[in-house]
Amino acid sequence: MATTTTTSLSYLCIVALFAVLAISEAADFLVGGSSNAWKIPTSASDTLNQWAAANRFQVGDSLVWKYEKEKDSVLQVTREDYLSCNTSSPIAEHKDGATAVKLARSGAYYFVSGAEGACEKGEKVIVVVMAARRRWD
Repeated sequence: MATTTTTSLSYLCIVALFAVLAISEAADFLVGGSSNAWKIPTSASDTLNQWAAANRFQVGDSLVWKYEKEKDSVLQVTREDYLSCNTSSPIAEHKDGATAVKLARSGAYYFVSGAEGACEKGEKVIVVVMAARRRWD
């Protein structure tokens, strides 16, 4: 009987360990959910912020953009520059056509298109990263 209990407890611990590892695994998010989503939205109801609000981003996850590098880019900017579509002094600039940005901290991240006039037409996104879970022992 003790062997059966010990074996059952061992299996339970292994299952719990895998569950914790699966939950804490980082994910890659294709911005907009498709490879052609980084573009000027076709309508006000088709924005990337709606896509972002429907997802839960955690520290360690990555955002991935696919776009034509000859025509567009991804700029990480401050909140103020996001609101005014100021592209003159980005925090980071990505022009490779296949950009991946790791979300290293909790809080808001602001991204706009580097193509002239695209931000003003809605090609931008705010991503909010949830705080890391902490266990209080």
